[in-house]
Amino acid sequence: MNIYTIKEVAQIFKLDYQLIEELLNKEKLGCIKIH
Repeated sequence: MNIYTIKEVAQIFKLDYQLIEELLNKEKLGCIKIH
């Protein structure tokens, strides 16, 4: 299991960093775990 920072996930999946940040703030999460 690897743990990535929000920015790393955004870069890997080419996602909108601001959108991810908004979703994570709502969920009170600081990182995303990827199995």
